[in-house]
Amino acid sequence: MGEITVNGELSFTFSDRFRIMSEAEMDSMYRDSNHDRAGILDETNQTIVVVFWHKAGRFVSKLAGAKEICRATENRIGKRLSKFGYVFDGFYERKVCGLDAYGFRHRYVRQGIEYTSEITVLKKDRVTYTIYTYVGVEVGDVDTMVVRDIVDSMRFIRGPSASHLIEPEPRSVRHRNCRFPISKRISDQNLIARGCPHVMHTENGLSSEFSQPQY
Repeated sequence: MGEITVNGELSFTFSDRFRIMSEAEMDSMYRDSNHDRAGILDETNQTIVVVFWHKAGRFVSKLAGAKEICRATENRIGKRLSKFGYVFDGFYERKVCGLDAYGFRHRYVRQGIEYTSEITVLKKDRVTYTIYTYVGVEVGDVDTMVVRDIVDSMRFIRGPSASHLIEPEPRSVRHRNCRFPISKRISDQNLIARGCPHVMHTENGLSSEFSQPQY
């Protein structure tokens, strides 16, 4: 079993079939250098769990709740995946880390292979966490339950002194109040309206044709 901690406070466990993705690997996958994320990958089945986080300003944080961010994300993802046979399978509510979380399920087809995804949003104070899970339909219900178990294992820990915390890799130089490189800085207001990056599968591995910020 492995364990990873996101943003120094959200921790989850995973089986030995997964491995932790490096920052360089995710930079290549998402075609950006946003390091406010952590992910695990099962290379055999191309099953993925990635967690992004974003700390909003005080005013914006009060305006947008997890439910609103979830719906805005679905709207954006649906438009961007329309050419890949996007099928919306409904919204859902669940508890994650003891907090109310909101998500949606969808399917899409890439290079003749159908994938299913669940995207879940929760907020803790001013920090928004967005959890992406991707499963190939070929591995079906088995891996869907595996990734749901991983999400169920998520919990908040007390602080950065826990022994299982993972040391972050060196970050690029960025504005101290912004998690994006300065050249890609956008406002908190725009963050609410924009969608999330979506992983695409190619013959040579994982990539993304989207390069956009994540909540």
